[in-house]
Amino acid sequence: MAAVLTDKPIPQAVAEPAPERLSFEHIGYNLGWDYAAYGMRPPSDEEACVLRGHAEGAQHFRRGTIDTDLFVRKWLQIRFNALLRRRVFDDAVTPQFLHSICSSHCPITRVPLTVGTLGGSDWSVDRIINDGGYTPQNLMMISSAANRIKDGRNLGDVAALCRNPELDTRLRPWEWMRLYSIMQIAYYRAGLLAEDAYHISPIVAFAPPHISWGWAERLQLAFLLMAMHKKCMAKLPKGGSAHHFFTVVRNSCVDTRSAALSHKLLARLRRKLVSVSVPSDVWWDAGTLTLLADLVNHQSQQNRWPRQLIASMDRFKDTQSEACITKLQHDMALSTSGYLVS
Repeated sequence: MAAVLTDKPIPQAVAEPAPERLSFEHIGYNLGWDYAAYGMRPPSDEEACVLRGHAEGAQHFRRGTIDTDLFVRKWLQIRFNALLRRRVFDDAVTPQFLHSICSSHCPITRVPLTVGTLGGSDWSVDRIINDGGYTPQNLMMISSAANRIKDGRNLGDVAALCRNPELDTRLRPWEWMRLYSIMQIAYYRAGLLAEDAYHISPIVAFAPPHISWGWAERLQLAFLLMAMHKKCMAKLPKGGSAHHFFTVVRNSCVDTRSAALSHKLLARLRRKLVSVSVPSDVWWDAGTLTLLADLVNHQSQQNRWPRQLIASMDRFKDTQSEACITKLQHDMALSTSGYLVS
């Protein structure tokens, strides 16, 4: 799929959100206090402010008074990492938030995620944009092995590896493409990627549920649903934003050329669906993606896409539809989950 990537310049860094009003010392003290509240010790003695907060918290709580769980421990850990790296840590990142982005499989390697095995399949929280802070829009859950391989790479680095995967074979070509797909959405949503630099890359991976899809990703999902059993479309709440978007897609292919391209694309998708184990893998095919690009180019010349699609997305957002999209993303990225080709 190297053809979908170009050598257009990609930003190398991202400006972090405005710094918190609290001083570094105050943030560290609060973290130490929270460690004491949960009856835990900080992982190292590197920061005096953390130790001071922990010591005073231990005197106050005597024993940890709040029950801990997996997500609380991870929350404390990444707060400590943020402090060491002098990165912003958003208050919206809570144990409950970490639970909400939890997945059964790594979106990059698709291995089942484990806990506490000390192996490469253990779950880890990754900053998608490495130069950014610990904010909801910049975090995803992946395997520790994928996290180590991603390391400090930015979008340009990963794009280069999609073009030349032999430079690092620890991830397979399609796994580099999955990582690129997620990172591109995050960069775009952060305002770090111009509209003309945004590639219609295959949705071989789905962004975390808290990161909104762009029109290109939703367009691929719309055609994938239309190519599958009609019950798939019935899963979308009537009158919701997702249903409206897909209706716009279907009803905008009205002239002879767009109708022919749409029909050809759907026929190809149906043929591909019977030969893949995971529905989203149908887009891992140059011919299929080329057909979609041809259709998008034609609709753009007719002044339909992406104008109509973006307008549809901006019209309204409803929680029920977004939850439905999230469920479809998860199912189509991991297994067939009972979806049938019509």
